[in-house]
Amino acid sequence: MKRSLLALAIAAFLAIPSMGLCSSISGKVVDEKTGAAINPGPHVSLMKFEESSGYWTWVNAVQANKAGKFAFKSLAVGKYKLNIYPDWDNNFYLEEYYDDVPPWESETFTEIELAQDQDLALSLIELKPRPFYFRNVQITPELVPSSGGKIVVTAKVVNTTGKAATLNHWATFQISRWNDKGDFYGVSASSPFSVNKEKKLSPTVPTTIKFEQVISADSPDGFHDISIIGGKSYQEPMIPTAWLSYCKGDQASCEREEPQMPRRPKIPLKMSSEGKVLEWGELPLGK
Repeated sequence: MKRSLLALAIAAFLAIPSMGLCSSISGKVVDEKTGAAINPGPHVSLMKFEESSGYWTWVNAVQANKAGKFAFKSLAVGKYKLNIYPDWDNNFYLEEYYDDVPPWESETFTEIELAQDQDLALSLIELKPRPFYFRNVQITPELVPSSGGKIVVTAKVVNTTGKAATLNHWATFQISRWNDKGDFYGVSASSPFSVNKEKKLSPTVPTTIKFEQVISADSPDGFHDISIIGGKSYQEPMIPTAWLSYCKGDQASCEREEPQMPRRPKIPLKMSSEGKVLEWGELPLGK
């Protein structure tokens, strides 16, 4: 009899949902223009609102599969929001918060209410192709002697809008600080080392932009990062940041040192209820 009661108790315990984590959110991400899945698939970051702290905290991030589908399982009841990022190797799409909200307007995102035992299928997420992007980004030379010299950065800007346009472009030769909105894109705040150029972009032929910078002898040896962006402003860049680096010094010392360049977009791990980012992290890859 005791064994029977024990068996019943164990069976009843196993039937109880584990900590109420029985809900899920799933969806599909496609190209807004073509309706086709995007490959490599975009990354989708999930955040949950914590009633006790009043903050949004990061839960998990997944990558959409070849069909554009993604899912978050074993979720608790509560309020959630989604942030969709293009993959670093296919960064020709605009990032957004669900549903169709640009990052600099993150406080206007769509709040997702998830109930107990609910399998919520979201409406189709359509990422907008970037209207502009860089191609053939180059730096010459990549090795500058300790005595100093001049580096030249060139890139072609592709305009996919079908109309002539004018954009500002920045090349930042020394990253000194970050701003809140710029951090959505991994771009640096404007500094005395930034060069700004306004350029008219052809709708049919890629437009070449060029930056030159003199590297003085008293600048430190080692690897140095350069970022170039383009858009209306630093707060609303319209072209994915292009990162390059050069090394100052001799060939042997530069071969021993690895450049520390950002390779992945940052994601907010904790946000206030007003949408301000309180903690940043890196976007997981390959999940």
